[in-house]
Amino acid sequence: PMTRNESARIAALRQVALFWAGYIGILIAAAVGKSFVPPPWKDLVWGLLGSFALVALTRLFLRRTGRSWSDVGLLPARRSLWKALLGLMLGAGVYGTNLLLITNLVAPIGLGWNPNLEPLAAGAAVLSFLALSCMEELGFRGLPLRTLLPTLGAWKAQTMVAVAFGLCHLAFGWSWNSVLTGVIPSALLFGAAALASKGLAMPIALHAGLNIARWSFGESPSPGFWTMSAEESTQARIATVAPFIGVGVTLAFAVALWTWDGSSRRKDAKPGPTPAPLEPKDSTPKD
Repeated sequence: PMTRNESARIAALRQVALFWAGYIGILIAAAVGKSFVPPPWKDLVWGLLGSFALVALTRLFLRRTGRSWSDVGLLPARRSLWKALLGLMLGAGVYGTNLLLITNLVAPIGLGWNPNLEPLAAGAAVLSFLALSCMEELGFRGLPLRTLLPTLGAWKAQTMVAVAFGLCHLAFGWSWNSVLTGVIPSALLFGAAALASKGLAMPIALHAGLNIARWSFGESPSPGFWTMSAEESTQARIATVAPFIGVGVTLAFAVALWTWDGSSRRKDAKPGPTPAPLEPKDSTPKD
């Protein structure tokens, strides 16, 4: 016979698997809305539609399992705005540290202002990154991470969520190299922010801040505020070494967040209430 812990673990894994199935379905369905808007706004519409649908999906799971918004880090608190601002600064700091190390340790990188960037396109890009970050954090560092945490513990829950995050990006066409050196380390960083801050404001903002910084320096398909250049003789070396520096910097920030509030994190990792199975409640009157 299964122990109580084993039963709780299976119930948690079942809930998260069902939630992720719904997440994939929502992303596919929300992507249809992109075909009805001009190119600069496609990702914004996708992110907004996906985020609203995921809030509804999260609410459904919470009602069926008897949990509250605060149990999954989705209840706004007095310090949520400050945590979001800190997340934005951390995201920019991760990218800035990475760029600084590459410039000083590998090869100089030149920066040039992009005079062709239109204000409307810039605004659409920034809003799109915020919406997409919200959508992805709701899908991974919200209900899934908080559901797995009590029964698996922090490290196992973090690892499972990070791997699922990477597999989702693979399914949407990302390369293995991008997933292993960018997506999964970033997932660990976002998860550390979620656990340290006990909510989603910081990881959403950190996620957005990192992507906005990358876009700003021309590392996205759409043009940003600046363009980067390097001598042709150094480009191959930068392409080889930069991913490893990026992994190191990302994981270093993740470890810093991980140790930022160790006592609270250990408290979160203790076994909590057993997640209830997704079955309709019995409404039969009791004698």
